[in-house]
Amino acid sequence: MNIYFVSDLHIKSEEKEKARKFVHFLQNLPSHTTHLVLLGDIFDMWIGPHDYFIKKFPVIISVVQNLIARGVQVHYFEGNHDLHIKKFWQDKIGATVHDKEFYFNFGGFIVRAEHGDFINKKDRSYQFLRSFLRSMPMKIMIQNAPGRLVHAIGDRSSQMSRLYSERIDLSYKNEIIELTREYAKKTYRERPFDLIVTGHTHVDDDFVFEEDHKKIRSLNLGSWFDKPKAFHLQKKDEDFSSSLEYL
Repeated sequence: MNIYFVSDLHIKSEEKEKARKFVHFLQNLPSHTTHLVLLGDIFDMWIGPHDYFIKKFPVIISVVQNLIARGVQVHYFEGNHDLHIKKFWQDKIGATVHDKEFYFNFGGFIVRAEHGDFINKKDRSYQFLRSFLRSMPMKIMIQNAPGRLVHAIGDRSSQMSRLYSERIDLSYKNEIIELTREYAKKTYRERPFDLIVTGHTHVDDDFVFEEDHKKIRSLNLGSWFDKPKAFHLQKKDEDFSSSLEYL
């Protein structure tokens, strides 16, 4: 098994350097890659199945399609910048789209993966925004509204969300790290795993704790605003190895 995780790229257009690095990364995934896990906020904004977004990111779409065609399992977790994406990314492209946490069983090694926007429940304004954008009336409106209108609405929510993430990065890094670690412990007690991988907060953290007489790892991938990177998890024989690969 050869698995790659990425999160929080916030790609605005395919002309940007981050987009070029992402395409290069995807095109050069090893031939034995089995899974690609996109943990949300891959794009700075993608809402619904609109042609506006499809026409904006044709190269990335094509590269992901090629990976799926060669047998790579692509899992796309909705973030707060990419949501209501199932009709396109799953129904048309063939990725598996998740709107909440998911537990992977990699040969007995259990990985809980999620975007990570439930880590900071204290931020009530963000949690309200999240619930509002995912509500059924908003989902219906988004799927039927013109793409450019959806983009305008999305831009506004993106700005609000970015104010949140910038505030976290500058002022509350230690608090977010503590919240991330407590969240890992809490979710482990609800349903055990060997590794939890999250994003969203833009704060990198790699933490090992002990539960049930074994070591459990919590990894938050941060974002590509600092350094573009991917988490690589690989199984050789009976053992798993892992590394952060900077791109």
